[in-house]
Amino acid sequence: MSPNQYGDKEAHTPSVEHDQYNDSTLHFNITTPGVESNKGDEDIPLDKHGRPMVKFVWWRMSRKKRLCIIIGLILLLIGIALLLIFLVIIPAIIRNYMDKVVLTINYMDVTDIPNDSEIDVTFSVNLQHDVPVSASTDEVTASLIYGGEVFGTAAVEGQRIKSGSQNYNLTMNTTMVISDMDAFNAMAEAKMQDDTVPITISADIDAHALGLSFNNLDFERTLSLVGFDNFAELDVEVQHIDLSGCSDGVYDMDVNASVNNPSTMGLQGIGALNMSVYYNSSYLGYAYSLKPELGMPRGVSNQMFHVVMSETSSALKGVINGFLGGSSIEVDVHGDNPYSTEHVQFKEAMSKVSMTVEYADGLDKVVFNTSCVSSFLTQAALESAAELGCRGSPATCTGSVASAVPRRYRYLSRGSPGAATGCLLSKMLARSTTKLVSVMQRPQGVKPLLARSFAHRVNMVLKEDVPKLGFRGDEVSVKAGYARNFLYPEKLAVYATNANREKFKVDKESVDETLLEKEHELEAIIDGLSNIEVVFKRHTAAKTEVKLHSEVNAQNISDMLEKQHGLIVGVARIDLPTPIKTLGEHTVKVRVDDAIEEEYAAGAVVSAAEGEAEVEGEGDEKKQKTGPSKKKWVSLAIEVERR
Repeated sequence: MSPNQYGDKEAHTPSVEHDQYNDSTLHFNITTPGVESNKGDEDIPLDKHGRPMVKFVWWRMSRKKRLCIIIGLILLLIGIALLLIFLVIIPAIIRNYMDKVVLTINYMDVTDIPNDSEIDVTFSVNLQHDVPVSASTDEVTASLIYGGEVFGTAAVEGQRIKSGSQNYNLTMNTTMVISDMDAFNAMAEAKMQDDTVPITISADIDAHALGLSFNNLDFERTLSLVGFDNFAELDVEVQHIDLSGCSDGVYDMDVNASVNNPSTMGLQGIGALNMSVYYNSSYLGYAYSLKPELGMPRGVSNQMFHVVMSETSSALKGVINGFLGGSSIEVDVHGDNPYSTEHVQFKEAMSKVSMTVEYADGLDKVVFNTSCVSSFLTQAALESAAELGCRGSPATCTGSVASAVPRRYRYLSRGSPGAATGCLLSKMLARSTTKLVSVMQRPQGVKPLLARSFAHRVNMVLKEDVPKLGFRGDEVSVKAGYARNFLYPEKLAVYATNANREKFKVDKESVDETLLEKEHELEAIIDGLSNIEVVFKRHTAAKTEVKLHSEVNAQNISDMLEKQHGLIVGVARIDLPTPIKTLGEHTVKVRVDDAIEEEYAAGAVVSAAEGEAEVEGEGDEKKQKTGPSKKKWVSLAIEVERR
């Protein structure tokens, strides 16, 4: 069959020269790729595998490289975001919480002054904060600023900061290093003269939270310390005056006084003070402290001063005549003495001290050495002769004062000028009370005063229980020196007058109730100490070391008991012969009986009375036998952890 046959028929294909097949429904235009269709691809570079490169921004690169660049840029953006979060946002949040921390100072005590550029201090602050997460801080050195000038630095130990709302007191011991003495003097001077002193604390804190560290966080606070305000509220109250001796033209006088330090700064470590004393603008003498270890603590303290006066001083005559006449005496105390303090850090501040002390109790609180005041008594008696009407013998004196005074008190010195002086002296002593007429009419009013000033033994009413002497409310007879040097100035007893006997009369039933209440309180304290644990955190030289960088002493334990558990336990009650120097669990004994107070009081009696603690009893005095031990101990658990 030929190609153009279909079966027995012949197929013909019509053809027209140059005609094309047209169909309105379907049209195929099939052409062979030529040179023009590849013309646009000749400018696209190929990679090493012959594949055309892709365009990224305005660069051409392989697809793989473009993908790597995109991933890298994403990671870079994530890194930048994280850096912004951890370096900017989180620190800003931390600073926001730090700015909300309320920091106020409770007190600052100068405990010791080891050298001219360092001061050991104990300070207590109140912290109030509310943070969402727990954190800790490293030990930091804070700058102390006054008037825009840095006057010193102080190390502050690291702290554990609990999450949530917190309000607590923090007590720390540190050493202040003085870097600018002029700025420190300006601060100390303001402390003496102003009612409040602003001190700015600035530090760069390194904090740790959520497993991350945040360094050099700025922290700055301005705290207000209550100053002495020119000693306007010092409230000096003279308790006892003893004109004890005179020799070589020098008069010695001991003064016991209670002093109130209204400031929030205690000066226990300032040592012995040496002040200049003036009377009516005339120099009287100088007074130095007999309790250098006491210093000037916060609040009320009992101070003892020894005053040295010149016999030729006109001020001395005025003071003694003021005592004898029962008039009010005002002396001015200044710190202009070059020996005001042995520590150069406070010399400039002490030079600004200026205060007035008033005494208006006449002879009530004064004891004389009769040999020292006889000349003053004689002169005062002669000057009073015209006024009182005495002219040579007791018979010429009006009234019966001479006969009312015992004979041994009429002539107080061998040089007294006869009966006339005895008469005048009797009246003058009577006039030292506040009500002259009533005392003259009731001679028994003179006798206790004379006995109190010149007798060898006196009767005292105890205000507190005194070991080996008596109980509160008891009337005891003791040596006059023991009474004036210890019992009275320490406010343990008062002189046995009818008013004092009635005032300090003790209700025995009330005492029994008080003792029972004290027993219940003691049981609660014992139970509390037995079921608590005191936790300390301390640094060590290395993680493998157990030896502490800073040891734990009895004072630390006492402070931490108050901070962690609200229990106030005196350092003397904590039995810790040697400080704790290693990590781990430790047991410390705490003494909870009252006998420790008796022991310390007994020790004070011996030192203060200098062997004069003798009690008058029936018959011969006997030594008390030592009974069974009254000591009671409680074991306290101490846990020292690595910081």
